[in-house]
Amino acid sequence: MNRVVGDFTADATGDKKIRLKDLRGKNVVIYFYPKDSTPGCTTEGRDFCRKFDVIHEKTLYGRKHMGVVRSTFLIDADGKLRQEWRNVKVKGHAEEVLEAARAL
Repeated sequence: MNRVVGDFTADATGDKKIRLKDLRGKNVVIYFYPKDSTPGCTTEGRDFCRKFDVIHEKTLYGRKHMGVVRSTFLIDADGKLRQEWRNVKVKGHAEEVLEAARAL
């Protein structure tokens, strides 16, 4: 682990953009979830998620499809990936991530 995460820009609330480079000096948590109920978010998420390799084949009701695997990434103040969680189970996960962030 501890590899530097390349800079990227993502949309934020209120027509703003967030750039990872602008967050240097702060710990950053990025998480991905499988559905937001809108085609636009899905398309945008797929483009953004390729950087973090969270699009994988999934099975739902016996049908295979490509989708986002619930994942979380902890990036330290120097922009290094410190920890990643894949195939996340929701219960207790936020507390686990918060504990890891506090330990940095």
